[in-house]
Amino acid sequence: MHKVLLSLIAALLSITTVNAANPQADGLLRQAADKLRNAKSVSATCAINSDGHSTQARIIMSGRRFRIESPGYATWFDGRTQWTYSASTGEVTVTEPTAGELAESNPLSVIEAFTSAYNSSITSAAGDTRRISMKARRSDAEIISAEVTLNARTTLPVSIDL
Repeated sequence: MHKVLLSLIAALLSITTVNAANPQADGLLRQAADKLRNAKSVSATCAINSDGHSTQARIIMSGRRFRIESPGYATWFDGRTQWTYSASTGEVTVTEPTAGELAESNPLSVIEAFTSAYNSSITSAAGDTRRISMKARRSDAEIISAEVTLNARTTLPVSIDL
């Protein structure tokens, strides 16, 4: 559950892609990603629904550093060391994750993966929102697709559905 939760939270913040076939969708996603990356810090809350269970989580990011809080788990990463606390066991795991391990929990690592792993297209441009569909280029990707809705004026994410 922890790995799924972190992957879904990471996907929430993963809103960038490269797709030469649709430069307009790509441009909107780049603008949104740039705003998030250039912010001093980013905080988001989300509801994650999986296998009939709903979980609330909060993530705070600043550069490569992040903190994720959810019922039952908390994870901190300072750019080198990662701490994960499990409320059910009362244990803290401390690691210096490899790039592969970090990609499982670090939202910025997932953002980087989205730059080469997804195709995007605008599916709706109604009113003050733009809805962009992102489809995995590989059928064995952990996240097959995402629908990203951006505020048309600010290009900030309004919602992301996986």
